[in-house]
Amino acid sequence: MKAISLWQPWATLWVLQIKKYETRSWPFPYWHTGPVAIHAAKKEYGKLLDIKEQWFDLVNQQLYEAGFDFFELPKGALIGFCDGIISTPIKERPKNKMEEMFGDWSPGRYQWASRNMRAIKEPIPFKGRQGLFDIDNNILVDGQRDQPKRHRQLKLF
Repeated sequence: MKAISLWQPWATLWVLQIKKYETRSWPFPYWHTGPVAIHAAKKEYGKLLDIKEQWFDLVNQQLYEAGFDFFELPKGALIGFCDGIISTPIKERPKNKMEEMFGDWSPGRYQWASRNMRAIKEPIPFKGRQGLFDIDNNILVDGQRDQPKRHRQLKLF
């Protein structure tokens, strides 16, 4: 299975589909048509210290309504997965102001849309990487040696 790492809060926003699209400078590989795991990066996003209060309030409100605390979002863990991702070149900015705030909609970039995104009930600690990376296909079913029966975590929130 392929996986992609995102900084928080974008990872959780995308898994919960509050953020409908992930924006990237590169297209998602057209040849990969299978499931994709979503990983919340362990590293803190330094620019969060500089974000505008209006943006923070909006994100915090959206997360709160979904039952999450902005400052307690999981990091360094798999938090969701989808059946696949389709990317298309960005041709225009989204009409939804909130969606526009959640991505970089510059010309020449790509928007990634997920198919059937689902959250994992409890985050699975996992070391991420930059770009698209491979994880064991069974990690979300059979679990890891130190954490058996992870399949129970596939229940939705």
